[in-house]
Amino acid sequence: MSETLEKNKIIEGMLLKATGKLETAKRDLQANAFDDAVSRTYYAVFHAIRAVLFNIDLTFSSHSSTIGMFNKEFVKSGIFPKGFNKLIIRLFEDRQTGDYDTWIEIDEETATSLTITGLFSRLIPTTSSETGLPKDGKYAGNLKIAFE
Repeated sequence: MSETLEKNKIIEGMLLKATGKLETAKRDLQANAFDDAVSRTYYAVFHAIRAVLFNIDLTFSSHSSTIGMFNKEFVKSGIFPKGFNKLIIRLFEDRQTGDYDTWIEIDEETATSLTITGLFSRLIPTTSSETGLPKDGKYAGNLKIAFE
């Protein structure tokens, strides 16, 4: 298998993982499992930004390093809107709260604003019907971002 094909398979796997997490977030939201909906949404975004970074040969072992490099390479450069980094950080913080804080729960309004309504329109890979991969191989450019 060529290096490019192998890389594309890995990226495809990351994007499939992201899509699966968004689907789970939607089910969690409908089931009023708001902590879990936000957590799954965070991981959907995390896997998608890992794919974007992997496409330019960058991988990191920590969440904060991954988010930081994504911000440096794609938000500060203007490829992604500035508000996108704030969304990622908010998701990270709310995921921490929902997963680890015994006394605080994520409410429905927060979960709804961070989950489906925000991210299905902001983080959807554009794919080629033949390969299932983004059309031009430039994954950052093919993540649709709608910040209305």
